[in-house]
Amino acid sequence: MLTLLTQGLHFTEPPPELTDNFDTVKYDPSYWGDSSDIYAGWPRFYYPSVAPLMEAFKELDGIEFPADSGAGKAGVYWFPTLQDPRTVTRSYAATGHYLDVNATRPNYHLLTNTLASRLIVDDDLSATGVEFKSANSTLVTVKADKEVIVSAGTIHTPQLLQLSGIGPASVLEAGGIDVLVDLPGVGQNFQDHSSLSTMNITRKCSSMTA
Repeated sequence: MLTLLTQGLHFTEPPPELTDNFDTVKYDPSYWGDSSDIYAGWPRFYYPSVAPLMEAFKELDGIEFPADSGAGKAGVYWFPTLQDPRTVTRSYAATGHYLDVNATRPNYHLLTNTLASRLIVDDDLSATGVEFKSANSTLVTVKADKEVIVSAGTIHTPQLLQLSGIGPASVLEAGGIDVLVDLPGVGQNFQDHSSLSTMNITRKCSSMTA
């Protein structure tokens, strides 16, 4: 995770509008990078209800408050959003990487409407390629000259690893998948984050007189 933060994201410090209103905003730039074109920034507004939520966590036993969300420790912290501070718009792979690379590198190919089915793993347990179905459902295998980067999101990354024989042996065997690496942590301990939402409903009634 640390490599992702230092090389994959460009951190920008929270604006004064945020830190002035929420003194619980803590961060440590040393966990982040500043060379990527994908930005991790902070909105200029949070609902006031966030403040008492943070204070409530302090009353619970055993709750930790890491110095930064990038520290890799469980606990309660403010997490930046993927936002370009210059335009206050979403910052992600398309805006920070693909749009520029696609225009300048003819050997760069992005395949849409394709679904990876498994990794190709050699006898040394190194990923050497990817198997996927093309848009017309044809099974295709591509080989990698250097490395295979698996980045399929929180849900599909462990799914792809398990389909490739990497994961808890009991899960793979139950699915009829040959076990290449018995790695119990793959696909486990998924947790959602706490959130607080409020809703105000106002009803206006008008009276009529005959």
